[in-house]
Amino acid sequence: MVDALTRGDTKSVAEVSRLRRFVPLVVSRVEPTPEGLELSGTLTGDVDVPAISIVLHDGGIESRAPIRAGEAPRADGSRAWSARISANGLDDGRYAVSVRGEHSSELLPVVTARMPLPPLDPEFPLQPLADRKNGWRFLIDRRRPPRRGLAGVLGRVGRRLR
Repeated sequence: MVDALTRGDTKSVAEVSRLRRFVPLVVSRVEPTPEGLELSGTLTGDVDVPAISIVLHDGGIESRAPIRAGEAPRADGSRAWSARISANGLDDGRYAVSVRGEHSSELLPVVTARMPLPPLDPEFPLQPLADRKNGWRFLIDRRRPPRRGLAGVLGRVGRRLR
């Protein structure tokens, strides 16, 4: 908010004000897909959900995935949300995950539901992680595809021996 105010950007000020009801965005379920991950959770707040996106960033590369909010609020005023993250175009490595509004440049936190995330099988390209040292921040690790043949077998044997 301070950054938007110092720039005098009225659209960003209004957007950050609306987003404060929804952040930190909490990931409570992760489903692997052959091309990436399907994330979902619950949005709190009783106002209309602004247009927001999940942003993966590592300093140089940035990838966006729009967040789809459920149509009708539940009895407690919350709404379900989901986003599909694709591994296409992502290099190997670890990505921080944030949320950003449609008109804003501010990156806001995405956290896990205060639980360790179970590891996914190696054939899935993206591995969800929880950085517990930094308040359960949500991270994604882009893995190399598993090697086939003799090199793959020797690599797995070597990792098990360590």
